[in-house]
Parts: sequence; structure tokens; C-alpha cells
Amino acid sequence: MECDVCMQLFDSAERRPKSLPCGHTYCLSCLEKLAQKECPVDKKVFQVDKLVDNFMLLNATNKPARFWCIDCEREATDGCIDEHAVRSLKQERTRTSEPLLEALRRGEAALSGMARVVYKADVDLPGQTKVCVERLKREVVRLGLARHRLLDALEGNVAVWEQAKEAAVQVQSEQELSETAALLAADLLDPSSSWTLRRAAGGPVAWTGEVRPAEDAAARLLLCGLAFSGGLRVQKQDPGLEPEQRPEPQLEHREVELRWQDSSNRDEMSVEDMAARMTAGSRVVRGRDWVCEDEDGDPPGPGTIDSIEIVEEGEEFFDVGDKQVNVIWDNDSDRKIIWYRMGSHEQYELRLVPLQLKPNIGAEEKVLEVSSVCFSTNMKPKWKLLSDNNLEEVRTLLNLHCDVHPLWSLLVLQEAAPRLKALQLVSPQQQHLDAALAMPLLEGLCVCNVTGPQLQQVVRMASLRRLELHCPPDAPLPVLAFPGPAAGLRWLRCGVHPLVTALALELKKMVLLRRDAYDSFCRHDEKSCKKQVAQITYFFYESDLCVDVLCSVCNEGCE
Repeated sequence: MECDVCMQLFDSAERRPKSLPCGHTYCLSCLEKLAQKECPVDKKVFQVDKLVDNFMLLNATNKPARFWCIDCEREATDGCIDEHAVRSLKQERTRTSEPLLEALRRGEAALSGMARVVYKADVDLPGQTKVCVERLKREVVRLGLARHRLLDALEGNVAVWEQAKEAAVQVQSEQELSETAALLAADLLDPSSSWTLRRAAGGPVAWTGEVRPAEDAAARLLLCGLAFSGGLRVQKQDPGLEPEQRPEPQLEHREVELRWQDSSNRDEMSVEDMAARMTAGSRVVRGRDWVCEDEDGDPPGPGTIDSIEIVEEGEEFFDVGDKQVNVIWDNDSDRKIIWYRMGSHEQYELRLVPLQLKPNIGAEEKVLEVSSVCFSTNMKPKWKLLSDNNLEEVRTLLNLHCDVHPLWSLLVLQEAAPRLKALQLVSPQQQHLDAALAMPLLEGLCVCNVTGPQLQQVVRMASLRRLELHCPPDAPLPVLAFPGPAAGLRWLRCGVHPLVTALALELKKMVLLRRDAYDSFCRHDEKSCKKQVAQITYFFYESDLCVDVLCSVCNEGCE
């Protein structure tokens, strides 16, 4: 990379890359020579001694560039760089090794899925799954080591690269078990899946029977053991033959066809149900019969139930036996406890909301939550935030509602840009997203009310390590075909609709989150959850993808 002023390559000395408060980057030499210390593009004033390095560019300058000669089909020499077409050596190795890396990733995910099936059997058959579990752990570790060794060798010398690639090919070629595991794990937990067992050899007695592995731990363990020993294999059926004409395997199972239809999973509770489910610690907002003006703060916000009391003596607002709900509001500066009715005289002054879905974007240091400032009708706290270097120490900025005051939100982003590591945007416009895309240190991003074009942009952000996206069910995205997440991405939460939009991403694990970012409860029951997980798993399998599908309720702690 080179400086846009002097057109010279950045280095770690006099041409060290420096980030300006506005997000632009120039070399230190050019900035020191400027008569007026202001950005050449937007004229924003800066102080040279307070500028931070653009560490992404700085790290890039410390690594010697290596290239692949396309014409010679080998690592490029100085002569190749001058005369032939070349590309980055790492890029070439990444391109050629991607099918192998993907096969290893699929194998790991498939074996991990099989391990969960075995663990589930251990609940009903304690102590009998140890051999299977140990085998699966060893195979997952072998695949993982081969994959990470290959990734680490992308920038190594030729000998290291060839050895890592050869080892990965050998490990992958020996993995017959992982090919069976992806389909088998979903089938064993599918409540609609039944298996027929028959005695193949002749004899005086013919044996036949049917088992349902989802309901029978012993059957699951038996089938897993057969898969480990090679006694159970996938057999494709000829749809043109009648059932009695098809070859008779020792074990056969009915294939499940995916028929997916998006529908809302919101739990529309009645006010009576809300009153019954309220407990100390529950979160609430204004309800159907609210008549209390601004008791919940300015701007209005959620609150937490402090306690619930049963009225023992009747009075003007309560009858004997009614519930008095005592609430502390988040935006009440006095933090006083105020009582409300939930059913007394058929008045329901509160509405129950789920615990807030916190963005999981890392960088817990120096956090600033600006929701109350965004909604304040008084401009004084807004401008105070921008003055006196209040944003200099901020590394995580949460709940910036860009639609309330777009210009002020943009100024906040520009002021915090050089140092920000994690950011949550709500209803951003293109100018806000552009400011986020230019942040040199940004590793975690959450966007609520994301649009289709914005979704296309954020998945290409190479610096991101954690990404979270949400769109409301009543404003679904179009069905998009966009590239998978950037190579550096390690964690992704997608609350997007319809489901096929999320499935277009290149995923290794999918967790079905039974709550959303829009204060709504979601229905959940074990039977329909298992069916949904099985359907999505089959969808991935039929698309030649191996993705681990989990549920945030059934698989507690998997978020």
C-alpha cells in the first residue's frame, strides 16, 4: 500500500502509516510537511503527536511480499515479477487448497455432530459410549490439526507447504467415517426416521424389526458402532424400481425430503399470560393501558421488576388479592420504585419483554452506550459527547440509532473512527456504513435493521472478526446470492429473514436462536425443534455442505 499524497510505499520508519480522526490514512512524512495540519480530503484538523498508527497497513509493511508466477507456474523470481503475470503466493495457495480445507472442515463438523448423538445416548446408557466418544475425539483432532497446519503453511517455504498439503490430503482420504456421519447424525435424531433390521443369512428363523433411534438410545449406539466399524454405509436407491425390486441392505432408513416454508415464530402472548409470567427481574415496557405519562423516563425506556406484592387490603386502584408490580425504570434518574397494575380492574399497564439480546462483538473494554443520548430531545448532551475529547478513550460504541439524528450520528462515527474496535449501529444510512467500513481497527460490528445492499457490503469487510446482522420479520430481505463472509471472520450471528438468505452464507455451524433483537418472545417445543433441525441439516447435506445445526434452548450454552 502507498500514501495517496507522495505515492510512496508505507514503511515502519519515516513513511509510517498514520490514521487521522476522520479515518483517512497518510504517511507520517507527508503529514509533518503539511503547513496546515488538516486532512487533505475533508479538511478536518488534527495534531500529529496524537495520531495512532494504522496497524493493519503497518503489519503489512513488515512482511516481505512473495508472489506466484502464473506463466511459469511456480514461485516468482525477480525476473518473473518484472516480465510475467503474477499474483500473491498466499492467494494462489489459498485458491488451490480451498477444496481440501473445505473437505477437512466438513469432516470435523460431521464427526462433531456424531459425537453429540453419542453423548445423548450416554444419558440413558451411562458408561457404554466411552469407546465411541474417544474414537470421534481422535478423528476430530486429526482433521483439525491437518487443517490448521495447512493454514499455517500458506506463507511458508516450498518444503513446509508441500509437506502440510501432502499430510492434509492423506488425512482427508482416510476419512470414510466423516462422509457417513453428516447424514447419519441428522437421521438418528429425526423423530420421523425409522430403521428396518433384517437377518440377512439363511436359517430356520427369519428375524425382522423396526427401531426409531430418536426414541431409543440403544438403537442410536448400535448404529453408531456399525458406522465406526464400516458395517453401515449410505446406499443410493433407484427411484425407478419398485421397493421389492431394490437390493436389500442389512440396515436401511427412510430418506427425509426437505420442504421448508418460512413462518413467524413470534409468541403473541395475551396480557393475562404476561401477568402470569412476570417475576422479580423481568423486563417490562409501557403496556396496553398505560396512563402514567413519562414515569418510565425521557425518552421512554424499559425497566426491571423489583418485586411483586399481593394486595391484602382493598383500595382505590386494587382489590384484595390483586398483584401490585413494582418497577425501576432504566431512564429514571431518581431510580425510584413505582407500582403498576397487571389485571386489577382489568387494567394492564405493563408489557413483558424478553431480556435484551446483547451484541456479541467482542472488545468489552471502554464501552459507551449512547441509546439515551440518541433519543434525547435536548441537543446539549449530544454536542457535549462530541466535545472535550469524550470519544478518545472509547473502544466499544453501542446502540447508535442513526435514524434519530443522522448528521450527529455521522459526526460521532468520524470522531471515534481511529480507535474503535467494536460498533453497534441501528438503522444506519449509507453514509454511516461508509464511515464504519473505513475504520482501521474495527473487528466487531452489529447492524440492526440491515438492508439488502448493506448486507452485500458488510460480508466483504476483511478486518472483521465478529459480525452480527438483524432485520425485523415484517421487513424481510430479498433472497440474495452474495459471497460468503470474509476470510478473517470467526463468529457470525444472523437474524435475517427469509431463512434462505442466511443459508446463502458459507457456514460451519448454525445455532437457531430462540429470541430476536426486537423485544419479541419466540415459541419453542422440543418435537418441532428436532424436526426443524433435521430439515435444515438435510438441506445443507443435499447442497453438499456439512454444517453443524444446533438450537440455543436444546443445546444450552452453544451461542
